[in-house]
Amino acid sequence: MAKKNNQDKLELKKLHHIRPDKRIIVRYWLPWNEIIPKLQKGKSLLQTEQFEIVEKIKRELGHNHPVAIMVALTTKFDVSTVKRIIDKLEHIRNAVISLMQQEDEQETQSQITFQTTIQEIAELRERFSKDFEITSQLIKKRTNDKVLLEKRLTIINRDLSLTEQLLIQTREYKEQYDAAYAVRKGKRISEIKTVQQAYDLVENHAKKHKQ
Repeated sequence: MAKKNNQDKLELKKLHHIRPDKRIIVRYWLPWNEIIPKLQKGKSLLQTEQFEIVEKIKRELGHNHPVAIMVALTTKFDVSTVKRIIDKLEHIRNAVISLMQQEDEQETQSQITFQTTIQEIAELRERFSKDFEITSQLIKKRTNDKVLLEKRLTIINRDLSLTEQLLIQTREYKEQYDAAYAVRKGKRISEIKTVQQAYDLVENHAKKHKQ
């Protein structure tokens, strides 16, 4: 019996993807080919009040999405099979929540890094700006050192310009990063809501058949 349970249990597998900015993105997938054939052998018990929610899940995830197929077929199974499907849906939902939490933690650390970098560059720019100001005044007062000071002023002005560009580019990159994160988080939240609906639907179906 224990051996059979181990065969029925589907484990989430990790798929690592390294982004251009060297961040590692982890995606999870299930060996759906192992469960779908089993799901398609059940007895049809489809109920009209479930149709709308099932269709919504298909629209959200796609008609061929494994979760949509699993939920649509749930109404064709006995209680024990439905219970296993509930467990799998809960496992998927928890995996998505866990992934979003990991991304939130990475986002928090990224924000700290961005703020520290921007602050350091801004302070460096401020020092260059003050140095430029002081040097400009010295040029006016020290005519004998004018040539030397002008060379120094040229170098400082160049460094100031480069620092300003770096600060602008860093801020622009942060904005792009924040926008991408907002899109990813919105998608995760949508996935969680959709899977939660699937979970609630299957759980309610199971409760009806227990009564």
